[in-house]
Amino acid sequence: MVIFSIVSSLTNAASSLIFGVFVIRQNSRNAKNRTYFWFSASVALWSIFYFLWQISKTPDDALFNARGLMLGAIFIPVLYLHHIVAILGKTEQCRKQLIGAYVFAVSSSLFSFTPFFVSGVAPKLSYPFWPNPGFLFHPFLLFWVVVVAYGVKLIFESFRSASGIVRNQMKYILLATIVGWGGGLTNYFLWYDIPIPPYGNILVSAYIVIVAYVIIKYQLMDVRLALTFTSLFLGVYGLVFGIPVLIVLLTQKELELFWGNKWWVIPVLTYAVLSMIGPYIYSRLRLKVENRMLREQRAYQQTLLQASRGMTLVKDMDKLLKLIVHILTKTVKITHARIFLWDPDRKRYESRAVRGVSRQGGVGVVDEDSELVRRLREGKQALVLEELQSQSLASETIIKEMIAHGAALIIPSFIQDRLLGFLVLGEKKSKQLYTESDLDILKTLANQAALAIENCIFLTEFEHQQAHFFQAAKMADLGTMASGIAHQVNNRFNVIKLGAESALMVDFPRIEKQMAANNLEGIRPLIGSLESVYRKIAKNADHGGEIVRRLLDFSRLSEGFGPVNIGDVVASCVRLWECKHPVYDTDLRIEIPDGLARIHGNSGEIEEVLFNLLDNAYDAIKMKEEAWECGKLEKPEHPAKGRITLSAREALRHGRRYVEVTIADSGLGMPEEVRKQVFVPFFTTKATAIKGTGLGLYVIRKMVDAHRGEIELESVYGEGTTFRIFLPATGET
Repeated sequence: MVIFSIVSSLTNAASSLIFGVFVIRQNSRNAKNRTYFWFSASVALWSIFYFLWQISKTPDDALFNARGLMLGAIFIPVLYLHHIVAILGKTEQCRKQLIGAYVFAVSSSLFSFTPFFVSGVAPKLSYPFWPNPGFLFHPFLLFWVVVVAYGVKLIFESFRSASGIVRNQMKYILLATIVGWGGGLTNYFLWYDIPIPPYGNILVSAYIVIVAYVIIKYQLMDVRLALTFTSLFLGVYGLVFGIPVLIVLLTQKELELFWGNKWWVIPVLTYAVLSMIGPYIYSRLRLKVENRMLREQRAYQQTLLQASRGMTLVKDMDKLLKLIVHILTKTVKITHARIFLWDPDRKRYESRAVRGVSRQGGVGVVDEDSELVRRLREGKQALVLEELQSQSLASETIIKEMIAHGAALIIPSFIQDRLLGFLVLGEKKSKQLYTESDLDILKTLANQAALAIENCIFLTEFEHQQAHFFQAAKMADLGTMASGIAHQVNNRFNVIKLGAESALMVDFPRIEKQMAANNLEGIRPLIGSLESVYRKIAKNADHGGEIVRRLLDFSRLSEGFGPVNIGDVVASCVRLWECKHPVYDTDLRIEIPDGLARIHGNSGEIEEVLFNLLDNAYDAIKMKEEAWECGKLEKPEHPAKGRITLSAREALRHGRRYVEVTIADSGLGMPEEVRKQVFVPFFTTKATAIKGTGLGLYVIRKMVDAHRGEIELESVYGEGTTFRIFLPATGET
C-alpha cells in the first residue's frame, strides 16, 4: 500500500503542476484560470510533501514532511471554493464567505509545523509513519468538510437552474468534485485509527484534469471522453513515475550490490526513458480510444472534407448552395442549416439557401451594421451560442440575434478580409455539442465554400459579359447583313408600290370608264386584274414581315442554356440566311436526320454560329467566281452552281457522345497561311469592313468553347472549305 501511495502522490503532483501551468498560460487575466492555478499549486505542494513523507526513513523526517503537507492541505479547501465561485461568476456574492475562509486558512497555516496540527507519527497498517492529529486538526477537518459541502451546494444550485453548455459545465465540476474530493477523503480515516487505507488518493488527479477541461474546452468535450482521457493520463503517467519508484523500493539493495554508489543510475535512466516514451504512448492510446468512441463523428467529418474538396467543381450558384445545406443537415444530422451571402446591391446579407426548420423560424436578412456581422468581421471566428451564453461579458444583442436565427453555431466565410457570408447551423439532433474537430472541419468547409461561391460569382459575371459580347457580335452581323436584307425588303416595297400605282393609274380609270358606259361585262376582267395585283401586294407584305420577324428573332438576347434541337435551329438559321442571299444562285443542301440527339446549349448562340458559317460559305463561293473572272483561278468550261451542304449526325469523340454539325462549301478555300490565322481576332480575308471585321470566326470559336464543344477546319485552296462543330449530346431526342 505504501508503494501505491508513493505512485499516487507523484501522479497528483505531476498532474497539478502540468495542468495548473497549462491553464494559466491559456489566459492569465481570467479569474477562472488564475484561481485554478493557485488551487493546483496547493494540491501540488500537498502532494510533494505527501511523497516525501511516504519515502521518509526516520520518524523525524516523516513528522516534518507530514506537517509540511498540512500547509498545502490547509489552503486546498479555500482555494477550491474561490475557483468554484469564479467559475460560477459569484465572486461578489460570496465575498464574505471567501474572506472568512482565507482568514481561517492563513491563521491555521501559522500552526501547521507545530504539534497543534500533527502531534506525532506512528505505525498504522502497512505504513511505518502515519500522522496523529493535534487538537487544531479537528477544526481544520470540520472546515474542510463545510467548505467542500458549500461548494457542492453552489454547483448543484447552478446545475439545476442552468441549461445547455452551462449545465454541461456544472455536470463536469459536480462529477469532478464527487470523484476527486471523495478520493481525497480516504486519506483521513487512518488519522482516527479507522483501518481504511487511502485507496482514493489518486482520484485527486481526476478532479485536476476534469476541471482543466471545464475551464479550457468544456464546450468541446464529451464527459465520456473527458473521463476516458483522464483515466489514460493517470494510468500512463502513474507508470512513468511509479516504475522508477518501484525499482528503488524493491531492488535498491541488489542495485547497490552490483553498482555500488552508482545504483541510482538505473532508476534515473528508467525514468528518463519512460518520460520520453510516455507522451507517445498516451497520444497513441488517446487516438485509438478517440477514434473508437467518435467513429460516427469521424465518418461524417470525412464526408464533409470530401464534399469541401468537390465544391469548386460546381458552377451553378443555386445548386452549390442547396448542396451545401443538404450535406450539412444530412451528414451532421442537425435540425436546420441556412446560408447568408452578401448582396452588394442592397448592402446586406440575405438568406440564399435553407434546409430544415428552426423552432424560431429564422430571419432572412441581416444588416451590414448588425452587431453579429461586426463580431464575425472583427473576430473571424465561429460563434457557439452556448459558449456565448456562458460568458459573463458576452453581448446580449449577439445572443438574441443567434437565438432569432435558431443558430447553435455560426461559421463565417471569408475571402481574404472580406466577409462573403456565413453558415447558420442548428442543434445536432442527438443534442450533442459541436466538438473542436467539428469546428475545424466546418471552418474548412466554409473556406472551400467561399472559394466555390466566389468562383460561381465570377463565372456568372463572365457568362453575363460573354452574353453581351456575343450579342454585340450579333448586332455587328446585322450591320453587315443590312445591305443584302435592305435590298430584299426594298424589292418587296417596289412590288407593293408598282402594284398600287398600276391599280391607281390604270385599273381604276378603266373601271370608272366601263361603269360610266354601264358595261358590266367589261368590268369583270378588270376586277380579276385588280385581285391579282392585291394578291401580289399581300404576298410581298407577308414576305417583308417575315424578314423583319426573322431579324427581330436573331437580334433578341439569348436566354440561358437548355436542351436544343439542332434541326429546329438549322431551319430558323436557313430562313434568316435566305433573307440575306438570293436562293436561286446557290445550291444549298440540308441533311439533318430525324431522331437526332439534342444538345445542352443556347439556341440563339448556336444559330449565330451556323449563320456566320453559312454566310462565310456564300462569300467564299462568290470570291471563287470573282477569281474565275479575273483569272486568278482557271474557270471550268461548264462551271457548276456553288454548293453549300449543312449536315448533322451523332458521333463518338473522346469516349463521349457528340452531335457533329458540318458546313461544307465549294468556294475559294484557304491557303495554309490563312488557315492558321482564321480564328485570330480582327484577321479577315474580305475586302471591306462592311463584309467582315475579322471577329466572326473568333466569336464562333468562343461560342463553341462556351458550349464545351470543339471546332475543326479543313480547307483546300480552289476546292472549298469544311467546318466541323462537335457539341456534347444530352441523350434526349
